[in-house]
Amino acid sequence: MSEQQASDTFATNPTLEGFLDKDGLQAQAILASITDAFFALDTNWRFVYVNSNAEKLLRRSRQELLGQNIWEVFPEAVGSTFYVQYHRAIEERCSVAFEEFYPPLETWFEVHAYPYVHGLSVYFRDINDRKRVEELLQRAHEEDRLFTQKLTALQEITYQLALAPDKETFYKLAVELGRERLGFDRLGIWCLKENFIKGTFGTDEGGKTVDERSVQRPLPALDALHQIQHSPQAIAVIENSTLCNALGEPVGHGTLVFASVWNHNRCIGFLSADNLLSGQHFTPQRLELLRLYASTLGHLYTRLQIQLSLQESEERYRSLFRSIPDPVWVFDIHTLQFLDVSDAAIAHYGYSRDEFLKMTIRDIRPPEDWEALEERLAHLKAGYSPPTLWRHKRKDGTIFEVEITSHDTNYAGREARIVLARDVTERRRLETQLLQAQKMESIGRLAGGIAHDFNNLLAAIVGYLELLEDHIQSDAQAQTHLHHAQQAAERAKQLTSQLLAFARKQITRPQNLDINRLIVDIGQLLRRIIGEDIELTFRPSNNLWTVKADRSQMEQVLMNLAVNSRDAMPHGGHILIETHNRTVSETLTFAQTVIPPGEYVYILFRDDGEGMSADVLARIFEPFFTTKEVGKGTGLGLSTCYGIIRQAGGYIAADSALQEGAAFHIFLPRSYEESDVQPAPVSSSSPSGNETILLVEDEPLVLQTLTLSLTRKGYHLLTAESPDEALEILAKYPKPIDLLITDVVMPQKSGLELVAQAHRIRPNLPVLYISGYTEEHTKVQNLVHEGTAFLQKPFTPSTLARRVREILDAPKSKPV
Repeated sequence: MSEQQASDTFATNPTLEGFLDKDGLQAQAILASITDAFFALDTNWRFVYVNSNAEKLLRRSRQELLGQNIWEVFPEAVGSTFYVQYHRAIEERCSVAFEEFYPPLETWFEVHAYPYVHGLSVYFRDINDRKRVEELLQRAHEEDRLFTQKLTALQEITYQLALAPDKETFYKLAVELGRERLGFDRLGIWCLKENFIKGTFGTDEGGKTVDERSVQRPLPALDALHQIQHSPQAIAVIENSTLCNALGEPVGHGTLVFASVWNHNRCIGFLSADNLLSGQHFTPQRLELLRLYASTLGHLYTRLQIQLSLQESEERYRSLFRSIPDPVWVFDIHTLQFLDVSDAAIAHYGYSRDEFLKMTIRDIRPPEDWEALEERLAHLKAGYSPPTLWRHKRKDGTIFEVEITSHDTNYAGREARIVLARDVTERRRLETQLLQAQKMESIGRLAGGIAHDFNNLLAAIVGYLELLEDHIQSDAQAQTHLHHAQQAAERAKQLTSQLLAFARKQITRPQNLDINRLIVDIGQLLRRIIGEDIELTFRPSNNLWTVKADRSQMEQVLMNLAVNSRDAMPHGGHILIETHNRTVSETLTFAQTVIPPGEYVYILFRDDGEGMSADVLARIFEPFFTTKEVGKGTGLGLSTCYGIIRQAGGYIAADSALQEGAAFHIFLPRSYEESDVQPAPVSSSSPSGNETILLVEDEPLVLQTLTLSLTRKGYHLLTAESPDEALEILAKYPKPIDLLITDVVMPQKSGLELVAQAHRIRPNLPVLYISGYTEEHTKVQNLVHEGTAFLQKPFTPSTLARRVREILDAPKSKPV
């Protein structure tokens, strides 16, 4: 029997007893067929019927309920939904249906009540299971709704974390946002370093975000933790765990969860969470949210690391780009517009950065070079471009040469090239200087070689001319011719002397000189050289330092400069000579001459003559270079000055311009010794003797001349054309030998080597070196400085006789 049928039966019977009395069997059958719990109340709210299911649900027996007032049996129901709805059914004579929880019985009831003539019939059932399922469904629905909200929040967090500028901000923000937006209780982020975990930021037991970067602990020995190191999808859940702070100190108990953080295919750390503060249960949705958060952090950390690496790389690039001393820029290969420029480019070209970025690479080139630039760009290949020379233009319009190297690159997504521009002006100047120095050195070697051979010839010529003079004293005309020949030989001797001076191969006798005194001493001579039309002014500096140089050579320098100035002022003019002490603290480039730091005596020799063009100025120290007419000059005057000054350890430079005169700048190293006393004049007599002399000379003509001249002075001569022949004589000659005269440069063996071996045979044998030029120049120069006897070819028989006599008369040991 249905619930409605039962209700209708009660409604048509004034009393339940009447219904039962009328047809008891029928009523029993009807009530037995009711599957729900059922009871009936009269108008006084007393139980008049209770079926067996109602006894079970109400936890009362039929005997306890029949005749009892429902509100007295269940007083907690007074005022409840049960009370309200039952009264409504009676008062409004309507059926009611509702669901309500009755706390004393801890049961949810589904109730249907129907009024009848003398009371109320109630059908009800236990719906606890249904309510539990509904609650679970509702809770699941709520959790799903919350999970969806958290996923939305996670997406928003991702955007925020993606803006983190550094790792510190990233870690701290990840902990704070994970708690605030995702609802986690306590969070911590740990980096995995081999078998250790290193803290970043976390949450303390008071719920505050704390810096845990100073914490490093051994990796906890948990199987679950080791397992999630190898699976980015796994989570380690540890129930009833002792919860600790960052230092590992216990702070409570609860559930501890770890989710691994991955960088591509490598576990780099863990995201930890617990429920210390709230005790909230970790639902599957919350665990999945934690796993997703850890995965997101891994991706974001990887992105941040790449971003920081790019920033660091860009910063290094920027630093390198800005610090390169040579100009560097980047330009768009399609528009040729500058995209970036270095500080060096700004300084070197004179444009500001903003000005550069509005320009193209055409704008720093002369217009006549644009066509070549376009052609070059058209054939430019990808990759590295080898150095090429170009002309560039500064903002002030000056043109200079640069060496360009470039390489293709990508700049902010644009096809570009990065360019290094090296100003080669200084390098080209130094290359020119080097080439000039090498050329001068080569010419010097050539000049020295010529002088060597020429001096040998002159030695014979001068010797024979002097010997011839003794035979023609009675012939006046022959004497005149002979005198002219001797003058020509003397001029030739001066020419070779100039060649040797330029080649810096002349044997010098340096002494400590007072340059002021030297200039005063030859002042009258200089005035005779330049003539009356030219005024000479000398401005000496007080307390001028001493220099160490050959006096006669310094005189020659001043005379050559005076002759050069005189020829530049055919209509008269003015020459100024100044001296100063000058200290060069840093390398000085003076008219293409590099002068290293040091203390110098500085000599300025200036005239107001015609001046020189740049081309002429570049070649004035070259031997045989002259702008004079044929026959008016040898071109050796200034080259001789150059060689003498360089041989003295000094420097000479010139500057000039057409119609602006010329100035020569001489820097001579300071000497810390006092100036020397000038030697007494040499006697013009030609002494003789009868000692035995061994003469060694490989040039037969010179050997014959010297032998003849010395024999005529009474000496006994032993001659040899080679060092080996001389050594044989030294070893076998039975009598003493008083003097060894030897050439320096000879085939197979030098004069220096000969003397070294000769002294083994005859230890105290005096030596006189003779030479016109020598590859052994430095060694001979040192010997001369030490007082060793030396004669520079060519020399006259009289000069030789005097020098031989000086050596033989000097105090010495017993003849050998």
